Amino acid sequence: MIKMINIRLYKGNNVEYEKENIKSIIKDGSISFIIDDIKTNLNKEYFIRENNDYKFIIDINKKESLYTLKQQNMSFDIEVQNVFYKEDKKNITLEYKISTEDEFFKLVIERDEDNE
Repeated sequence: MIKMINIRLYKGNNVEYEKENIKSIIKDGSISFIIDDIKTNLNKEYFIRENNDYKFIIDINKKESLYTLKQQNMSFDIEVQNVFYKEDKKNITLEYKISTEDEFFKLVIERDEDNE
């Protein structure tokens, strides 16, 4: 099902990125969208961001992450210090803190009211 969403990305308590009316695909409990040539997929188990250069995966249940540089064929485990996922009818929220960053990140995806 295709739905329009709004995105807010926080770094710490500051909004780093905000975009409205993004076309997303919601299927089998996952939401997928593309912004600035970066494909994002999120569900209650995984958060994946990917483009031609890299792939970043957080396993929400295991609290692990992997960052892969595709052209160099190199992968790095990055410690996930904290991860939180919440979903309700209006919003999907993912909050995480990784060891390579000083502040936490929070992704808020706002869906249509009629989204089930």
